[in-house]
Amino acid sequence: MSKLNEKLNKCLKEGIKGGLRHKGLKKIKPSKELALDHLNKAMHDFKAIAEFVKIDFSDWSASAAFYTLYHCLLGILAKNGFESRNQSCTFAMIEDLIDKNKIKEITKEGLFCIKY
Repeated sequence: MSKLNEKLNKCLKEGIKGGLRHKGLKKIKPSKELALDHLNKAMHDFKAIAEFVKIDFSDWSASAAFYTLYHCLLGILAKNGFESRNQSCTFAMIEDLIDKNKIKEITKEGLFCIKY
């Protein structure tokens, strides 16, 4: 079993074990509504980047930029029927979806730019 598959199995087990407040990855019904909620949060975080620059808190812009991109990833997961409450699980599932050609919105190279 590959490292990615091992990680996903661990994340999915944590999603089942933890119930509503899990700290892993959970299979859900694909949800355009939840995906849109994440995209709206991403837009909110994106707007914060410019505001941080205006108020001389530009050091916080990097964090806002990361969370802008991260909420886009959560939106992709929701659209594909997954809920994640763990960053490493999110990145693992997105990588798996890329490998399986189930998403075209992002490449592995783009994913690794966000992750690292």
